[in-house]
Amino acid sequence: MPGAGPGSESGAGPGSGTPAPGSGPGSGGTAGPASEPASPPASPPASPSAPRQAATIVHRLDRLPRGGGSEGPSVREGSSRLWQRSELRIGGRDRGYGVTVPARSSVTVDLGGDCTSFEALAGVDDLTALRGAVRFSVYGDGVRLWESGVVRRGEEPVPVHVPLTGVRTLRLVVEPNGLLDSVVMAGWARARIGCR
Repeated sequence: MPGAGPGSESGAGPGSGTPAPGSGPGSGGTAGPASEPASPPASPPASPSAPRQAATIVHRLDRLPRGGGSEGPSVREGSSRLWQRSELRIGGRDRGYGVTVPARSSVTVDLGGDCTSFEALAGVDDLTALRGAVRFSVYGDGVRLWESGVVRRGEEPVPVHVPLTGVRTLRLVVEPNGLLDSVVMAGWARARIGCR
């Protein structure tokens, strides 16, 4: 308290019980440390020209239109047949939605806009009756961006994460690993394209 007696540590001079000059009530001195702090400066208003993050739109491969004619990605005519699946089983487990394709297949997607990523789980569909093995590849504008090793029936699917910034055409390729693997059914589970 201002003006406290001996033993006070607030504003007292060294070894004295007398308040320091200018610290008592009604004194005309300058405000000491007990005075209210100055208000912090106001934050500058947000700039209206600040860039905003564009929301990502996710396009599922199993729901893309075929042959174009709409905004966004579409499967090009002449691509291999896609079997749309709501419960695609790979490695003994339901992996959710996706597409099943023959072991030798090529699916071309015209992105039709600014797309940033392709993601999927690639594996051998459990509908394949015999043991079999395939290889998966992802191409962007004719350049291979990703490839798997050999993937066999009963194994866990391989996660696919491919950046697509600046890419206009996506191509998904499956190839049989050997001569007897041509009857294998391959799955692109949870296959989706992220676009702005």
